[in-house]
This record gives sequence, structure tokens and C-alpha cells, in this order.
Amino acid sequence: MKIIISLLVVIIILLSGFFGYYYLQDNYQVTKKSDSEVSLIPTPTVPVLNGINEEKEESIIPAGWVTYTNQEYRFEISFPSTYRALTDANNLYGWPNGVVLIYDGGQSYDLVIETWNSKTEVDNKYKDQTNVTINKVGVYYLSLLNQNYDSEVDQIINTFSILK
Repeated sequence: MKIIISLLVVIIILLSGFFGYYYLQDNYQVTKKSDSEVSLIPTPTVPVLNGINEEKEESIIPAGWVTYTNQEYRFEISFPSTYRALTDANNLYGWPNGVVLIYDGGQSYDLVIETWNSKTEVDNKYKDQTNVTINKVGVYYLSLLNQNYDSEVDQIINTFSILK
């Protein structure tokens, strides 16, 4: 009886390992920080710094989400109603190019949207970061920084759209 239970435990462990491997392979990228340190970073579900979005397909906004619209930079973005869009000088302090901060509480802003005059400016600030999405809107570049590498923030970023 102990042998059968042991075999079942081993089979469950093996199946869990295979499932975990394939799940992580699809949803995470492995980043080697040094020869002895490796970390898992969620794979972005949106284009990042290497590719600039000039136009984006129409997004699907989940029920109950609210939409922030910025007429000056001609974009809108939606987020769960538990989040807030902060645009006042007190919250944007420390973000000189900040347009809006999307915030759900906690120690850091969840999503920071900044405006830039050139791609070079963005590249200088966010070189080699995978948690940044760049959108070209008119003559400006807007960066969307997922501060916490949160998949829910990736969903928010996917609702970004350029106003016509």
C-alpha cells in the first residue's frame, strides 16, 4: 500500500513539474542577472520599448472599468474602478514628464504615463527595461511604465487607445 501511495505522489509531482514548466515558459521570461542569480519576469502582453505603437487595434474594456481621457495628448485608457487616475502636481512630483499616474493604493504607483518629445529621450530613461510600452501619438511619445510588473496593469495598458 505504501508503494502505491509513493508512486501516486511521484506521478503527481512529475505532472505538476511538467505543467509548471510549460505554464512558466508561456508566461514568464527568464532573466539572468549574474552567473549565480536568475529571476523570472512576467512576459509583457503588450509591445515594449523595442517596438513603438503608432496605431493600436480597438481594445475591449471589461465591464465596471472607468476611462481616463486626456485631450491634450489625445489618448484614453481604462482601468478597474478600484484604481484612481492622479494628475495633480503633488502626485506628479518626481515625474517631470508625468501626465497621469494610475494607482490602486500601496507603496508605488501601478502605472505611470509620461510624455516625451523624442524616442531618444525615452530610450535614455528606460534603456533595457521590459516593463515599458511606448506609443507614438502625433508628435509625442507616451511611455506606459508598469511599475510592479503586474499582469492586471498589462490589461490596463492593453486598453490604451489614441483619440481620433
